[in-house]
Amino acid sequence: MNREDSYTQQNLELRAADFYASIRKPESEWKTIDDLAPQLAEFEHRVRAGDYDGACRVLGPIDFNYLDLWGHYTHLVELREKLLEHLADDGLQAYNLGRLSESYRVLGQVEKAIKFYEQALAIAREIDDHWGEGIILSNLGSAYRDLGQVERAIELYEKALAIANEISDRWNEGRCLGRLGFAYRALGQFERAIKLHEQALAIAREIDDREGESMWLGYLGIAYRALGQFEQAIKLYEQALAIAREIGDCRRESIWLSSLGLAYYSLEQFEWAIEFREQALAIARKVGDRLEESYQLLVMGKALLAVGELFEARQHCAEALALDVPETSYQAALTLGIVLLHQHDTAARETFADAAARCRALLDKTAGLYEPRYALAAALVGQAVCNPRWAEEGERAGLLAPAVAEYRRALENCAAPGVVGDALRDLEMIRAAGGEGLEPAFELLESARQ
Repeated sequence: MNREDSYTQQNLELRAADFYASIRKPESEWKTIDDLAPQLAEFEHRVRAGDYDGACRVLGPIDFNYLDLWGHYTHLVELREKLLEHLADDGLQAYNLGRLSESYRVLGQVEKAIKFYEQALAIAREIDDHWGEGIILSNLGSAYRDLGQVERAIELYEKALAIANEISDRWNEGRCLGRLGFAYRALGQFERAIKLHEQALAIAREIDDREGESMWLGYLGIAYRALGQFEQAIKLYEQALAIAREIGDCRRESIWLSSLGLAYYSLEQFEWAIEFREQALAIARKVGDRLEESYQLLVMGKALLAVGELFEARQHCAEALALDVPETSYQAALTLGIVLLHQHDTAARETFADAAARCRALLDKTAGLYEPRYALAAALVGQAVCNPRWAEEGERAGLLAPAVAEYRRALENCAAPGVVGDALRDLEMIRAAGGEGLEPAFELLESARQ
């Protein structure tokens, strides 16, 4: 192909791109990915013409509020990877890396997301893009939070919040406040978390950020559930779910459905819990959200265990464990161990050991995380019950002692009623499998609820 032919081919690609730009639908008619067909066709023609910056500008308006909102994360990765190493504009390069990172994070590839976030952050700082720097720092914090590094996440959120305040970026200010609330909730500081979520909610309503409003209503629900205020949590989840459905936010629709399921699980209304979780799981699988899929499978497994559906419970927990999401895999291993104990499967002991190892790995990163601390205690109970010496009544107190000590550490960290209730349910499931002799652990947890 000579130079004239090459130029002609490029020119034809650009003319085709211009044609598709001319037939875009009005934004008010963008309801599904099919409505964005002209933009997606234009993107491909500009890429083939070598107009990568132009292609990136086409993708920008349809990414965050549309393709991302509708859950097309895998497709977004494919599109944005085509632009890597080709963008001439540094601002576009940082933006493309940041948005690519978000999709990787949702798809469960957190380490890869962090790598691209850090590249985007370096560029944003180099070109003095303070707005972009603040957004990337906040998102990078969430990636570290996903890995259990909550103190690192808080550090990044606070840096992002300082920038947002400095440049009067109310949107990212709300995001940072809400995310700080999520991080402090993970450390068991619920009152602080609620205050931060309420501040974030007020900002979202002030600037008409409906996505943020849904998010912070739901996160308030999570905090209230941990405090044992289940009816208040359900009310907040329902409000969050209604907004998510109204704006077409598939991912958060899945999250709030699953949260409703967990609230009903806490109320021991297991049929409702299973129904909401099934709806949530279907959506999570549709949009490719590995974290939410793992979470749905896990709590479905818990609910199925509670109603005695052991085969289905085992299958769900095994699937959740296979997804290997750090934020949920330790709980999946623990619940799978309890299911195996009910089935008198000798693999239970090894599975409890795996759960304990996963908990310790998270606690090594952030010692103040209350959920893996309670899960570690329950896994140690499981290991004790599976020990052949447990059959000798005189040996039980010694075997159980490490678990009781771990429960004490957990209670020192967080003794919220909803949290202790969850721990008691796990312990009750172990006792229901034939684990007699657990009175010291029960007495300790029950005394914290009085």
